[in-house]
Amino acid sequence: MNKRLLFITPMFPKDKAEDTIVPFITHFTETFVNNTDAEVDILALMFPLSKDYFYEGIKVYTIKSGYKKKLKMFPYLIKAISRGIYLDKKNNYDGILCFWYSQSTLVGKVISKFTRTPQIVWMLGQDVKKNNKYLNWIKIPAHKIIMVSNQQRNIFYKNYKIYVKKIANVAINPKRFPKINNEERKIQILGVGNLSPLKNYSLFIDIIQVLKKEFSNISVVLCGGDGEDKNSLLKKVDDFDLSNNIKFTGTIPHKKVLNFMNNSTIFLHTSKFEGNPTVVQEALYSGCYVISTIPMEQSSKMDTFFHSTEKDEIINKIKNILHNQKFLAKRVEKFKMTDTIDTVYKAFFD
Repeated sequence: MNKRLLFITPMFPKDKAEDTIVPFITHFTETFVNNTDAEVDILALMFPLSKDYFYEGIKVYTIKSGYKKKLKMFPYLIKAISRGIYLDKKNNYDGILCFWYSQSTLVGKVISKFTRTPQIVWMLGQDVKKNNKYLNWIKIPAHKIIMVSNQQRNIFYKNYKIYVKKIANVAINPKRFPKINNEERKIQILGVGNLSPLKNYSLFIDIIQVLKKEFSNISVVLCGGDGEDKNSLLKKVDDFDLSNNIKFTGTIPHKKVLNFMNNSTIFLHTSKFEGNPTVVQEALYSGCYVISTIPMEQSSKMDTFFHSTEKDEIINKIKNILHNQKFLAKRVEKFKMTDTIDTVYKAFFD
């Protein structure tokens, strides 16, 4: 008899075409199912807003809360808990995997308490910060938690004095990438992510303004959907006379994002805080030189990754790369999806 798990996530794509929704969780789930002896069902709390459906053979059960806050979310959480308990009793799950230490963890905790099904929480980003209210409400022991990076583990320990041993890094699915472009890359600098304060595109634009003084025709693309910073960023681009240099694509399919990466020399990542950003791994595998304000564990030196939070250091590094006519794109696969899957699988079945 096959093993069976319930994954609880805030959102999941409604179909293959909607590939901008939690792409890492989607790719991980698909690959997990295809490479293990475990079946997986999805309980999606917020999105999609559609009825229950199958995604590549995976049954997705939808709660359809949308973005609700505080008391307005409560009925949906009750619905999710009730549905999860019913599904667990019906399907006899071997375990429950919750993405992020948040509402998913709360729902999973109650289901686990009623059904005695083991629960694992995968912390993927900002849930390690001090302001995570769910960490005060729900107590998950360290051996039932997986971290997404060493950096996240250290931050979590500093904030909560809880040391987590299991780490499952974000990884990519190589099959989704186009053939690597070793010819001319027409985009010099690329950014990817919603136009929100977290992504810190104000710094991104400040950097481009300085670079334009030396590279007047610098070509820059920002792949990012609407966010609360959109209007201020557009105004800043106009004020700095960068309209001919920076192109905003808006929300585009993930496949198109990968094509942009494949035609870019530098991926500039100016985020204020992230766990182990998927876009960084995607850019490295696409052959870009990655410059990021977020550090990454490096067991060996990577000559196409540079980390700094200093604006001047970032600018000087970009100048050096753009002046180097011998830059050759090469794939870097820092983390293997098979290793990520193995860590999660063993958390339940070791």
